[in-house]
Amino acid sequence: MVEEGKLSLATTLDRWSPETPNAAWITVEDLLCHTGGIYSFQSDPGLRAAPGYKPPEQLLAAANVQPAAFCPGLAWSYSNTGYVHLGRIIEAVDGRPYHQSLQRRIVERLELRETDILAPRQVVAGLAPPAPSGATSGTDDHITTPFSSACVAATARGV
Repeated sequence: MVEEGKLSLATTLDRWSPETPNAAWITVEDLLCHTGGIYSFQSDPGLRAAPGYKPPEQLLAAANVQPAAFCPGLAWSYSNTGYVHLGRIIEAVDGRPYHQSLQRRIVERLELRETDILAPRQVVAGLAPPAPSGATSGTDDHITTPFSSACVAATARGV
């Protein structure tokens, strides 16, 4: 989208999400690089306690009530919320759902026949369950809850 002139890395988040703390200073590049200081929804105990699918709006609302961790561009902290914002920006700029946009722009262009960008609540037959790296204090989310911060399914071949 940047190459097409449809989006600039310097555009600030307030264009799409003015209610996000520090949105006027968080750029698209900050979202991509995890330098926006945005609270990661996966740290929210309320969201972690509720099993099942959570729509992007719920993830963003949970994050938006939290203060910024730091001023944009001054530090680094992984934030899946930033990637949810990026998914929403892709939808706004491309005029289609995130999964359809990436399917067309990446998967089809690269002819990845065994790769799929998952739609919200999509069920994939034969998908291996996520394996946590250690003990978890949360509950089971639907595989598509992270929205644009995950939701890619592929075979080991991926082609």
